[in-house]
Amino acid sequence: MHNYLILNFKTYPEASGDKALDLARIVDKLAGKTKLKLTICPQTADIYRLREHFPHLSIWSQHIDNIAPGRNTGWTSASTITMAGANGTLINHSEHKVGLQAIEQTIQLCKQYHLSSCVAVPDAELGSKVAPFRPDFLAYEPEELISGEHSLIDTDIDAAKLFIEKTKNA
Repeated sequence: MHNYLILNFKTYPEASGDKALDLARIVDKLAGKTKLKLTICPQTADIYRLREHFPHLSIWSQHIDNIAPGRNTGWTSASTITMAGANGTLINHSEHKVGLQAIEQTIQLCKQYHLSSCVAVPDAELGSKVAPFRPDFLAYEPEELISGEHSLIDTDIDAAKLFIEKTKNA
């Protein structure tokens, strides 16, 4: 079993374009010095260029839509991010929520396109509904802790234990 660290670049100017390259360069250097499996999630527009520069780095999309390639202007398909060089995607991030049906369909698209999937859920209730869809990763992130100074373990270890219990056999 490995420990993973997924770094979301979000849409900050400090993590976009040429600066995304700078951040990826740092992560790439760290990847060889740690036992952690490091993954970056840049903006979609940066995936192709980052893949060209860092062929061995794990690069995921911040989001994909559960659509087939075709007439879907403004949407992001699993096919497109795969061709751009992504290895996986985040699903249902607290800043880009989707419904349960979309989560399930997106996980299936990920399997079809051989993309890793990490579904973010705010509570054990949704986690227990998502777990049977078999995403590669299930990230428990209560909304009140996002971008804060405290982690779940610091604030509510019992909630973390409950989450594990409700999702491990779902």
